[in-house]
Amino acid sequence: MVNYILVNPLKNSGFGISSYIDVISAYLDEDVFHNVKVHVISNEDKLERSAFQDYVATYIRKNFSPSDTIVESPETYASTLKLDGYFIHVRLHTPIAVVQRINKTPIDEVRFEEECQVINNADVVSAPSDAIVEELSNDIQFSKINKIVYRNPIIQAHNYGAYLKEYDVVFMGRNERLKGVGYLNSILEKLPAHYNVLIFGQRMNDFDLSTNIQCKVTLKGALYGENKLAALHKSKCILALSLFENCSMVILEALAMKIPVICWDVAGNSEFIADGVVSGAALGDVDCINKHILNINKADLQQHRFNEICFLIYSECISGLKNIIHHFDETMFEGEEISRHNFRNYKFSGISLNRKSLPLPDNTYILDTAKDSISTFDFTVFDETKINNIIVKGEVGSDLFEYIQKSNFNTSEIPNLQTKDV
Repeated sequence: MVNYILVNPLKNSGFGISSYIDVISAYLDEDVFHNVKVHVISNEDKLERSAFQDYVATYIRKNFSPSDTIVESPETYASTLKLDGYFIHVRLHTPIAVVQRINKTPIDEVRFEEECQVINNADVVSAPSDAIVEELSNDIQFSKINKIVYRNPIIQAHNYGAYLKEYDVVFMGRNERLKGVGYLNSILEKLPAHYNVLIFGQRMNDFDLSTNIQCKVTLKGALYGENKLAALHKSKCILALSLFENCSMVILEALAMKIPVICWDVAGNSEFIADGVVSGAALGDVDCINKHILNINKADLQQHRFNEICFLIYSECISGLKNIIHHFDETMFEGEEISRHNFRNYKFSGISLNRKSLPLPDNTYILDTAKDSISTFDFTVFDETKINNIIVKGEVGSDLFEYIQKSNFNTSEIPNLQTKDV
C-alpha cells in the first residue's frame, strides 16, 4: 500500500490548485489505484508560508513512514521545504514570480527562491504543459531532475440536466491583469446589443464596465462548486483571456461540459487549440476574438470532438499518475507510457463503432449500449485485441455495462463520458 499525500497550501477553493486537487484525488480513488490510499492536507487555518511548511513537515513525520509515502505538493508556498527523507513529487502550477511578473507587481524574491528550491530538490517534478517548463528554464535545472509532462485532470462530466443557454458568452477569472481583464471592455464593445454576457470571479463584481457597451452584461463575484458549474452550463462559449496559462482548469471544465472555448494563443492554451472545440487568437487581436464568439453562436456543436478530447486528456493524466507512482515503486505500473497529443493538428475520428479500425488509441473500444446487450455483444474482442479503455455510447447502466463492471476487465479505465449524442 502506498500513501499518496496531496498538499494544498491554499484554503480558498476558487484557486486552480484547489480545483486540481479535488479532481486528482478522485482519480486516485479509482480502482486502477487500488494499492494507493490518498490523503489531502489543506491549509485550513490559512497559515503563513513558513508556519504551513512547519505544519506539513510535522504532520507527515508524525503520521506517515517514508517507506510507503509519496508527497505531492505544488511549488506554491514551497510546502515541502522543511520535509526531508520523503519521496517528494512537485507538481508545477505557476510559481508566484511568473504571476507577479505578468501582473507587473513587485516580485517576492524570497518566496520564489524557496519555490525554486523545492522544485530542484524534488525526487520527481511533473508539469501540466511544456509552456511552464520553458518559462522556468532559466531558473530550474530540469535536466538534473526527473521531469514528467502530462496534462491536468479533467472533471468527469455528469448529467446536470438540461440547461437553457442563457448566456452567449461567459468570462470566469480574477480581476487582475494576468487574467486578461484589460481586454474585456474592448471585446464587449464589439458585441451585438442582443447578446447576453456573464462575467464572474474574484473581485469581478468591482470591474469597471465601459459606457460604450451595448450588450447586456451581468457582473458577479466568485462562484464555487455547483453554482460555478451551473453558470458555465448556461454558456454558449467560454472566454479564457489569460496572458499566461499553464494548463487552465477553466478550459478543462468547459471541455468536460462540452462548451467551446475562446482564448489567446499563448503558453499552455496553445496546446489545447483544436478545430471546433478551442479557438485561439493572437494576443491582443480583439477582432479575432469577436469573430470566434459570433461564429460559435451560429455553429452546431460537434459533441464527438469534446468526447474524444476529454477521453485523451483523461487517459494522459491517468498514465502520468501511474508514471509518478512507478518512480516511487518500480513494481507498480511497470512500462506505463504517457501519450501526449497535439490537439492543434489532431485528426478527429468521428467515433466509428467499427472495432476493426479503432478510431481512438489502439487499446480503446467503443461500445454502443443501445445496440449491444449481453446476448448480442461479441466478447471475443477482448481475446483478439488488447483493450485497456472503453468509451460507452448510450445510457450508462445498461445490462452490458453492469456485466463489464462485475467482470475481471479493468473497468477503472472507463471514463464517464456521455456519448449518447455522438
